[in-house]
Amino acid sequence: MPTQDDVILALEHVCDAVGDLATLKASIEAMRTLIPGAYDVELTETEETGVLKAYTGNVSVLNLNLACYPLGYPTTILFDEDGNLIG
Repeated sequence: MPTQDDVILALEHVCDAVGDLATLKASIEAMRTLIPGAYDVELTETEETGVLKAYTGNVSVLNLNLACYPLGYPTTILFDEDGNLIG
């Protein structure tokens, strides 16, 4: 199961892709490192679905070109920018 820290690290990684977001990345990193281990909490299934909705919705609204290859997963779940199930 992913943890809150995994989500925060992913946000930092997204900020790394855009140079102007360096200040935001530093803020996120500071929050994550302020209390070591504070975000090592595993996500619930509901939270994990919420993260998936948020990320896929943003990929959709940003019109990013994306190819998905769900290796080893029995199902693929995607959401549009409004959080509605696609497919």
